[in-house]
Amino acid sequence: MHALSALLESSEEFQTILAGLASHGDRLCIEGASGAGKSLLIAGVVRRSAHPALVIAHNEEHAGRLFDDLTALLADDDLTPVLRYPSITETLYDGLPGDRTTLGGRLAALERLAQGRKAIVVAAVSAVMHLTVPPERVRQGLRELAVGATVDRDALARDLVALGYERADLINGVGQFSVRGDIVDLFPAGAQDPVRVELFGDVIDSLRSFDPGSQRSTSSLTAVAFGPAAELIPDPQALDDGMTRIENALAVELRKLRERERYDEAKRLDEGVRR
Repeated sequence: MHALSALLESSEEFQTILAGLASHGDRLCIEGASGAGKSLLIAGVVRRSAHPALVIAHNEEHAGRLFDDLTALLADDDLTPVLRYPSITETLYDGLPGDRTTLGGRLAALERLAQGRKAIVVAAVSAVMHLTVPPERVRQGLRELAVGATVDRDALARDLVALGYERADLINGVGQFSVRGDIVDLFPAGAQDPVRVELFGDVIDSLRSFDPGSQRSTSSLTAVAFGPAAELIPDPQALDDGMTRIENALAVELRKLRERERYDEAKRLDEGVRR
């Protein structure tokens, strides 16, 4: 533990804060902390907690400073990773964020929070203002591949597409995958390196992380866990239900138009919806 952290956590004031958190549940106002003292306080409180924490800063610059401080203070705590949840400049409906590193960082944080695993996620107000995938959809999208497990290559490819992964000839960024014969490469969100899945029939023969530039293996793995590669993941059942509602509404409107002998309008509406 950092010497300053140890000094803070042994103080009477810090123990009072812990007691307040225990008695007041999820609502406690703490005033007077600023600068590095704020980071020390956050690190100390989270270190004593079994739950993940979301730290919201007023802008990206402040979030970056908090992230650096907390990363240094918790460098010796393997159970409490510090994750950055960056802001995006485009809405999810206009397209993906400008770079996949941003997307990967957001998704890695969402995965950790959705699983309720201990972590500190640092974000600016602008980052948390964007709508994102619900926690239950993140949990539904969690997958694991292990050496010796049985997997159908084509089914795996379809599943990756459904989870938002982009198919490519050669992967060069997070959220992509490629299929070449009995080899499936994928780059999970938040991962440092992509993973190569080598199949022997329908059995996973080996898992290796590799350098996307040189294509050389960097380490052998026994298993790899990954989640969605997009913040907008369609729910197949919701899509089917939506299509049914659209078809029913269209049938009603077409019937009304034809009853009024407005056949040209009915034709244009029908063609426009089905285009």
